[in-house]
Amino acid sequence: MYRPENHGQVFKALKMDTVIFLIFRENNKNKTMQLNTWLKPGTSIELERILGEGDNFHVKAGEDGQISFKLVTENSYSLYKYKIVQ
Repeated sequence: MYRPENHGQVFKALKMDTVIFLIFRENNKNKTMQLNTWLKPGTSIELERILGEGDNFHVKAGEDGQISFKLVTENSYSLYKYKIVQ
């Protein structure tokens, strides 16, 4: 039986100025994960939760553009939109 191991996906929304992150947590013990993005290292973004688990938060992209997400509940998801802040 195939079990997907993707922890998150990045989708470009229909509006060119809106980008969303769709994050999945499967049946595992990992409450946090690093999602690779195309953001430049050190880019500050504000994430607003649209659906699912989690809260709004502010974060800086890591050394290789990674963003850390946290999903406490197994088999859960979050849908966030974000904007770059200066």
